[in-house]
Amino acid sequence: MFSRSARGKEASPVFAHTGQRPQDQGLALKALNLPSVQGRAPFGKKGAGLPARGRSGKTKAMPEIHVERFLPFPPERVYALAKDLEGLKPFLPDIQTLRVLGREGNRTRTEWVGVAMGKKVRWIEEEEWDDAHLRNRFWSPEGDFDRYEGTWAFLPENGGTRVVLDLTYELTLPLFGSLLKQLVHKLMQENAASLLKGLEDRVRAG
Repeated sequence: MFSRSARGKEASPVFAHTGQRPQDQGLALKALNLPSVQGRAPFGKKGAGLPARGRSGKTKAMPEIHVERFLPFPPERVYALAKDLEGLKPFLPDIQTLRVLGREGNRTRTEWVGVAMGKKVRWIEEEEWDDAHLRNRFWSPEGDFDRYEGTWAFLPENGGTRVVLDLTYELTLPLFGSLLKQLVHKLMQENAASLLKGLEDRVRAG
């Protein structure tokens, strides 16, 4: 997720996909009754699991993001357009690159490049799509994130769709020292909300 600046201007998507609701500041990541992505095999490989720890090898609490948005459109339509990640890119102005690297069954592998505070951030993302339940699980096996994983859910509500996005991340770049962690988390929250706004714009555009 990326913001045009750190000076309070309107944020634009995305660190992939992915703030908290004002009434739920500090809310921990909500479970969506989906299996953890830990232990999932990387794209195109079987038997190899994702690391459950950061690059330091130590287990630690990871920052968590929760955001939701109601869209007045059927869940099947919203989900189908969310799966078209390359079609979503024009609605994410601060993403320089969003391209599909491969598809395998219900899984996709994508490359994302964006700008945060004037610096490029790159990651590879793998998505697992559950068409039967209109859900998505995603994680990053490589790139600038030490850890990046989460879920999307597209829930029917009052004739429309409530899109729920949960994200756990760890990003340790020289740019993001300890004094900037709170700012980074705030930008992640704002841009998670902006991602869902971009999805809504995409759906409205047809």
